[in-house]
Amino acid sequence: MGTIIRTQLPIRILLCGLGVWGRNWLENIRKNKNYDLAGVVESDQATLDQVRMTGLIDNSKCFSDIVQAIKLTRPDAVAVIVAPDRHGDIVRIALENNIHILSEKPLARDIDEAREFIQLHKLYPNVRFIINQNYRGRDCITLIKNIIDEGGIGEIGYFIYNHQQTVKIPGYRLEMPSPVLDDMSIHHFDLMRYLTNQDFEKIYAVENVVPWSWFQGKPMFNSLINMTGGVTGVYCACWAAEGKIGDWNGNIQIYGSRGCLELTDDSKVILHEKHGVNEDLLGTYQSGHEITQVAIENLELQYTLENFKNALMEGAPCETDIEDNIKSFMAVLMAKESIKQKCPVLITSLNIPFLSD
Repeated sequence: MGTIIRTQLPIRILLCGLGVWGRNWLENIRKNKNYDLAGVVESDQATLDQVRMTGLIDNSKCFSDIVQAIKLTRPDAVAVIVAPDRHGDIVRIALENNIHILSEKPLARDIDEAREFIQLHKLYPNVRFIINQNYRGRDCITLIKNIIDEGGIGEIGYFIYNHQQTVKIPGYRLEMPSPVLDDMSIHHFDLMRYLTNQDFEKIYAVENVVPWSWFQGKPMFNSLINMTGGVTGVYCACWAAEGKIGDWNGNIQIYGSRGCLELTDDSKVILHEKHGVNEDLLGTYQSGHEITQVAIENLELQYTLENFKNALMEGAPCETDIEDNIKSFMAVLMAKESIKQKCPVLITSLNIPFLSD
């Protein structure tokens, strides 16, 4: 149990960013009784006016400047839902004002800014700095996590992670140099850490283009992964897939000493139990059986909001605070460096000593 930061609810939160995802946050904050919307900050006047017209937010709570918004609303926390290259504009001001931070992924625009955030956060030890990783807040992921932690497949040896999508959403994704790596893989890398209970040690990554791709960049990304506890893995992701595609979770197969857990492309959890080996079974498919999922109380963003609330009210550790989430973010940077160098990259080679502080 850590230091209790707050003793009263609701938590007054200032929402920064009203893009598509920001409006999703707005909806989730409004329906959570533990939070009170202190105000919203949006630098684009047209977007701010559009939200004003909905009648969901009083004019007195709408701001275009973060400093003015903090001065007038005196929030307990800020939700950082702006573009990654603008996170620092809000994070620095929030820390300087001892305001708690709940930020969208990715943590920062690059390794230098991530290093800055870590060092700056140490100056404000009572400020909670949490990163949203909402994929953890899904029924299927919770089920897999519980089975693994209870020893259901024994000691984990390796995993195969496959993510195939046909992404033709108009906008910036079609112009990104590395759309999968920059916009999606942080979710999957975080789940690799979460489910295996290990961190990244080494990554060997390559990017490719398929002939029919509609992306300006490279939409296919493959990697070989080594984790700190000896688990190894293969990750294959493509956003220009045609034919067989799956949901955003991807298809995950985790192999242990007592069997295999699989998350299928339609989010079913299948347990393939260990069986006797003889010549009659060679070359035959063992289908396994589906495990019934139990609905968790808080899904997706509500899962993150609940963790954030507990971190403030109970002094409870938060799963994805900055000191933990930096380890998922670094996996993205390791992959980028591996693609650039065309060789495997160790996390120690990135010279980030704060990970072991």
